[in-house]
Formats: sequence, C-alpha cells, structure tokens
Amino acid sequence: MQATEQAVIDAARDAMLAAAKAVGGSQLKAGVRWSGCPGGVGNQYMGGGVMKAPKGDTSLQLEAIRSAVVKAGFTDVTQVEGKVSVERDDINLTMGYRIFDHSWPISFRSKCYRYFKAEHQRVKASVYKDIEGLIP
Repeated sequence: MQATEQAVIDAARDAMLAAAKAVGGSQLKAGVRWSGCPGGVGNQYMGGGVMKAPKGDTSLQLEAIRSAVVKAGFTDVTQVEGKVSVERDDINLTMGYRIFDHSWPISFRSKCYRYFKAEHQRVKASVYKDIEGLIP
C-alpha cells in the first residue's frame, strides 16, 4: 500500500516537473488521497494538480509536454485530442490546457486495489495530502 502511494506521488512529481521544464511552467501544486474506485469495488490512490504556463501556442506546448514526459519514462496512451495521457507502472496521468486561466491541470490515479482489515481502515481514514518537491 505504501509502495502504491509513493509510486503515484513519484509519477505525478516526475510528470509535472518534466512538463514544467518543457514549457516554462511555474506555480505547480498537486495533492493525493485514497478514493473509492468506479463501481465501488476497491480503492485507488488518486489526485490532481495544476501548473501555470506562459501564453503560447498550446498545440506546440502540448507536444513539448508529451515529448518531455515520454523522455521521463512514461508511455503515451493518449486517446483524446488536446490532452496528454501517459502511464507508468499502472499509474495513469492526464494533462490538458485550460484556456480561461492559462493553466495545465493534471489528474493521476493508480489502478484499483482491494484492501482488508487494518489496511482498509487506513485507506478509509485517508486525507488529502500535498505533494512536496514541485519546484521546477
């Protein structure tokens, strides 16, 4: 369970820092917590964040982000135009551009796991936690 938490945090940090370096991003913020899976079976460690970026050609920025996160060890699994979706070690991350505030939101999640007894109680007691080390 702790390995899953650390893997999600590391993947989110790695992807956000690579994206920030690629497009001159700043003001990176993100957080995580345990949540129920769709359908109610199991739990996943998931979160989201945001990065501000200078104004520019968003299609070029999108490709720069895609290239940077792939170079950082992620596999491109994008299926939706205007987004970058990648995965690493069963962790999925998606970024896209939000025009009204010139930011790049990111969402990320582990696959679903089923926990029992003490681990299940720890998951149920989970609270939102900021991800540290998001300084490009």
